[in-house]
Amino acid sequence: MGAAAILAFAGLLCYGGPALLDLGFYHDDWYSLSFIHFAPDDLGLRMRALAQGDPSQLFRPFDVVLWPALYTLFGLDPVPWQIFLLCVNVGIGLAATLLLRKFRVSPGLALLGGLLILAYPSKDADLFWPLNVINPLSLLFYLISHLAFLGWVESGSKRGLATSAAFLLLSLTTYDQTVFLPLCWLVTPTLWEAGFSPRAKRGVLVGVAVVAVFLIYKLFFVPHFFDIPFRKALVFSPWHFLKVYLAGINANFGPKLAVSTLGSVWSALTAAPVVCILGWAVPWVCLRKPWEREGRPADALVFLGAAAFFLGYLPIAFSDYLPTPLNHQNRINLAPALGIVLAAVGCVAGKTPSGRAPWVLAAAAGLFISASAGSALAWAESYRRQCGVVELVQKNLDRWPEDKLLLVRLPERYVRGKAPVFDATWDVTGAIRLATGNTRLRAAVISPRMRFEPSRIVETGRLDLAYEEALFLDVERGTVEAADHRRLATCASQAAR
Repeated sequence: MGAAAILAFAGLLCYGGPALLDLGFYHDDWYSLSFIHFAPDDLGLRMRALAQGDPSQLFRPFDVVLWPALYTLFGLDPVPWQIFLLCVNVGIGLAATLLLRKFRVSPGLALLGGLLILAYPSKDADLFWPLNVINPLSLLFYLISHLAFLGWVESGSKRGLATSAAFLLLSLTTYDQTVFLPLCWLVTPTLWEAGFSPRAKRGVLVGVAVVAVFLIYKLFFVPHFFDIPFRKALVFSPWHFLKVYLAGINANFGPKLAVSTLGSVWSALTAAPVVCILGWAVPWVCLRKPWEREGRPADALVFLGAAAFFLGYLPIAFSDYLPTPLNHQNRINLAPALGIVLAAVGCVAGKTPSGRAPWVLAAAAGLFISASAGSALAWAESYRRQCGVVELVQKNLDRWPEDKLLLVRLPERYVRGKAPVFDATWDVTGAIRLATGNTRLRAAVISPRMRFEPSRIVETGRLDLAYEEALFLDVERGTVEAADHRRLATCASQAAR
């Protein structure tokens, strides 16, 4: 059974097997899809509608092409979007396997590394959030770029260097968390044996040049020529810098992730035992592959993994984001998780084949695959609840004047603390507009971010309206009523708990 087939089967298990068919759209998906869906039936006009509706997408220009193209192919059916996302994540696993082979890791151990990055539990949003395909796709482009770079170092082929530069540019214009990763290219398989290769140095300079061109486009060209403000806050604080890396360590190794992972395994075992058992079984296939060393394992691999972890979080250290282990924002843990896997495999590669370390990695991979299958069930439940909210809204459309904002109270904004049901103005508004076809409707989810003052409803930067301008939908009770200060203030305090 080939490596690609094993990874594809493991990927299907990560998506819960049959539960894949129950996964849907989430959070920002509804916002972006609403611009694309209501545009004229033409790819170019859909691209224009997305760029005009959400101008910040021009900071990542490949996405302006990607999402309308995928919508043109798949429409509003989430299943093919999820299958495409699965393929991208399997591609990451395969590319990581090939990268490990470049560093002289044996076939079985390299494939275990591919399984580990596919299913590492600290970044499950990258598995199940369809329009967030930009995160894993960016990393896949980067890995292809890295492999092409190593080909250039080995052969001196200028075509390989050009391919590396092209895929690096694709990676950055899809999602730019890989912006510092080309510095990892200095760590070659022969680093400790032959030092820094002259070709590697030249290749890194080409990578830095590509990054410089992208940063000029993002930080100067778009704000000045398109007059689009850079909406992400830049943070230059030593304390925040340290806080990001401490949060990153906690997000990938901390107790919340451990408890959630075990809970997800239990969920998979009780709801889909066959999928769970197969998830445990797949990694042991890797142990049947050859473990003989093909030369000295690259000592540089551990250093490469540490560099990828540090450089993967470096863009976050200059932003107002913080790594988190559970909810949909754990998408930013993907590149650092790759670093963790590379370092772990590097440590194991330095041990004798008869040691227990490969078995430990296989057990971890089985645990992660089973946990991913359990997480898929939580994301499927989130989609089911979203559809329930939209159906309830449709039943009460005759009671909802278009000029009023609908305030939605949910029993839970997240399923098991990880999969968002609705959590903002834009996601619930987008979902309702897509379901009803009415682009004038507006809604918002009651959250701790809202303040219910005696005369007004306020959410900084998003809402500021009087109570008579809103209606209140209690999803749990299925009721629609006038917005009332005392009732809404009570709901807000309950949402904060």
